[in-house]
Amino acid sequence: EKIKDREIRERDEKYSELDSKLGRLHKRAKQRIQELQK
Repeated sequence: EKIKDREIRERDEKYSELDSKLGRLHKRAKQRIQELQK
């Protein structure tokens, strides 16, 4: 039971890490698009 908790927490950390990476990429892409539209 405890092992399961740790697995879930590790998976959550992995996903939030991916989320923040994707968020940064998304922001960068939006900035690039705005620059191209000028």
